[in-house]
Amino acid sequence: MKRKDAPHQPTAWMRERLSDIEARARAIRQAHSEPDGRIDTLFMPLYRMGAFGSTEEYMCDHCRAYVPERLIPVMLVPLPRLVVTGGLCPACAALEGIPAEKGEPR
Repeated sequence: MKRKDAPHQPTAWMRERLSDIEARARAIRQAHSEPDGRIDTLFMPLYRMGAFGSTEEYMCDHCRAYVPERLIPVMLVPLPRLVVTGGLCPACAALEGIPAEKGEPR
């Protein structure tokens, strides 16, 4: 039985997405690093970016539901200098252990 205070484990979908993103980030860093081996922080989408104001912009990155009023923004830092951003519907956010209500600690 899982303890109430135990850290939440991401779903298989989230682990797979982050693994793919981390691999792409490593490849980008190898191909485009500065001569001293550094690269600025990479910002990458959790799924894919829609055009500003498009229907895609308001879809859950996991289940693809259109939720313009209830999309929960997500920002993760799985590796140093790698920021992954996206949006999840309340149901998918709950599966990932992300609070849906404003004001809840993250």
